[in-house]
Amino acid sequence: MHYQVVVFDLFHTIVDPEDFRPREFRRAERVAALLRIHAPAFSAYWSHTLSIRNTNRSMTVVKLVEEFLTRNKLAYDTSSLREVDHELGRFQDMALLQPRPEVVSVLRTLSNSGLKLGLLTNCDEREVREWPNSPISAFFDTACFSCDIGVEKPALRAYQLVLEKMGRRSKEAVYVGDGGNNELEGAKRAGFALTVLMEGFVAKNGLRKEKEIQALRQVADVSIDRLDDLIPLLGLRHVSQD
Repeated sequence: MHYQVVVFDLFHTIVDPEDFRPREFRRAERVAALLRIHAPAFSAYWSHTLSIRNTNRSMTVVKLVEEFLTRNKLAYDTSSLREVDHELGRFQDMALLQPRPEVVSVLRTLSNSGLKLGLLTNCDEREVREWPNSPISAFFDTACFSCDIGVEKPALRAYQLVLEKMGRRSKEAVYVGDGGNNELEGAKRAGFALTVLMEGFVAKNGLRKEKEIQALRQVADVSIDRLDDLIPLLGLRHVSQD
């Protein structure tokens, strides 16, 4: 089949914050430590607000942290909030600004081949703030962040929106993701012609156990270990070099 579009998930699919993030790092726990507040209470609040910050760009991480502090009558200052803002996105910043060279090469090859590239990812505003400055952003025809489109994967509307923005139909499209948020099931329901599990990052960074990866393989049409495995899969010749 001759595909016209490849839609990618972002984190743990084409860039990986775990390349930079210490294994023991937890965002909510780090914020609680910085602000000297009760970690279990803030962690519960942070989990509760996940969908809010992932579907509304105006609900920034700092605004939500301020809301928690105000609600609980806890003191804070502006400099502490700046540090919180930094901690809540610094490893995503690093991943976006320093993508792996082989990933850049693959995306260049796909783009140069005439394929349209799209991005569809669940995220809050802080996580993708450096996207415009990323070396890979220029390869993409459109980027749909859940905090901007107002809907998260695996909702059907999320997949429809990215395809509408690219002017293509699902039967012409490939979806590539690490399997989080039931995204592969969502892509199948949306009618994507091919769903690809990119297992390389999550298999090595500890985010997925082997049993979980095996289950995701059953959902995907095909599984790849490295992004450059897409090149022969899509019938292309080779990865272009810098």
